[in-house]
Amino acid sequence: MEEPVVVADANKTYCRELCAMLEVRHYRSTPVYSFQDLERYLQKNICLAAVLNINTLSIDNRIIRELTKQNPGVYFLGLTNKPTNPDLKEALCYHIFACLTIPIDLDELVYWLRCIYEDATG
Repeated sequence: MEEPVVVADANKTYCRELCAMLEVRHYRSTPVYSFQDLERYLQKNICLAAVLNINTLSIDNRIIRELTKQNPGVYFLGLTNKPTNPDLKEALCYHIFACLTIPIDLDELVYWLRCIYEDATG
């Protein structure tokens, strides 16, 4: 993938570990540790996919909706350890491309990144 994947997670250790796992699979990745850092990153950089740990970031439906409107070319993937998240129902239904469970299955994440790349390149 040419464009990097940005990984947003307030847990810095887990964020760096996920980025390292992606690098092993030949995906350039950039860690950010807050929603504000993610917004700044997306304003300044081209990015095809963003992986958001919805458990550790301070986000809600409105924030995710605005983020996707401001970044229409970015595919957003969610990470969560909760089986359901009713507070983010709208975001998960309409604005998040896919939601994966924690602990992350790297093969599943790579599958979704491949799908995103294929969808974006047509």
